Amino acid sequence: MAQQLDNEQQERPVARAERQEYRAELAEQAAKRPRRPGNRRRTITLIVIAIVSILAALFSVLTLLPFVRGCTCGNSSTGIHAARLQRWKKRHD
Repeated sequence: MAQQLDNEQQERPVARAERQEYRAELAEQAAKRPRRPGNRRRTITLIVIAIVSILAALFSVLTLLPFVRGCTCGNSSTGIHAARLQRWKKRHD
């Protein structure tokens, strides 16, 4: 029994050293292994989704913003302004 304990105690450092060597070899092999290129299909899909979402956002912003009319010059008035202008002209004629 005492010999078994002595043998186990002697084998522990050897086993530990072997594990460390094995880990070092694995790390070295992993470092040498070429990296796998990114998934091209996924990249293209994400780019397309990004472009579509940007266009949708631009469209929604342009449709939801109020339309700003330029200055109406001359006699080309519309809406309430045209009615007011006609009343004013009737009064001052």
